[in-house]
Amino acid sequence: GAISVLAVANAQTAVLVDAVATPGLGDIWPADNALAASEAKTLHRALLRNGAGAPARWACTHLTELLLAGGRDVPLELGAIAERYDVAAPPTGEASLRDLATRAQLIATIVERQIPPLRAANMTHVSRIEAAAVAPIAEMEHCGVPFDEAAWHALASDAKQERSRLG
Repeated sequence: GAISVLAVANAQTAVLVDAVATPGLGDIWPADNALAASEAKTLHRALLRNGAGAPARWACTHLTELLLAGGRDVPLELGAIAERYDVAAPPTGEASLRDLATRAQLIATIVERQIPPLRAANMTHVSRIEAAAVAPIAEMEHCGVPFDEAAWHALASDAKQERSRLG
């Protein structure tokens, strides 16, 4: 669905923005810095549905965990990711505006804590490529670019079988 209130935060503070009534919202996103989200592509598409524009880059907790997992199966739910970084499980953000702000702050904290493991794994360059790919992929999905889902699932299945074979 569309977004009516957007929480923008760092680990210390959050700001709530009326995403519908803020003209030029898409023009205020930082060009050089990625914004943090747990499911960045989903959030990007919701912002596009609002017609507000969206950031060019995302720091996605989900994608970062996939990179750090290196092909291993790990739980990718936000609560499980938060637990791995000793961060409280973020609330859904649906109960109150305070919960929404807290969720944004906790996601920002997770992203901050994912940076040292990315550096240790020498994956920061790959992470930046992923961060830059989220927006164009979400925009292609939003505009209806054809996608061969069956072929994609076959590739994923082949990759899983190879990963199992390699141990």
